[in-house]
Amino acid sequence: MKRTTSGFSLIELMIVVAVVAILAAVAYPAYRDYVLEARRADAQADLLDAQLLQERYRGYNNQYAANSTALSTAGLSMISENDYYTYSTTGSTSTFTVTATAKAGESQTEDKEGGVSCSPMTINQSSNVTPAACWKN
Repeated sequence: MKRTTSGFSLIELMIVVAVVAILAAVAYPAYRDYVLEARRADAQADLLDAQLLQERYRGYNNQYAANSTALSTAGLSMISENDYYTYSTTGSTSTFTVTATAKAGESQTEDKEGGVSCSPMTINQSSNVTPAACWKN
């Protein structure tokens, strides 16, 4: 009588576990960087939307909104579903700056581009952006 065994040996199982661990060690950091960059792109889109709101406000009032409350009062509130950044705007008659700051305690605070932290990010009335390394053209 001949006995056949089926299944995996311990060595085969350990090889598979090692291969999966190596793949995970390579793939996870790349995935994490991609997620941070995608969230940053969302924040940049929100900043550009806020810039347009400021320009619209100026068209109606001949000056930029002093803060987010002034925009809201004019019916031009900055609406964002971004859970990783907080937004603020400051303005005067001829200038404004809109800022996106990563929320404390979120992974987005670790977002860097070329060693430069991408929080806070700003844009102003002249489309000058900071930090420039975080804004890709």
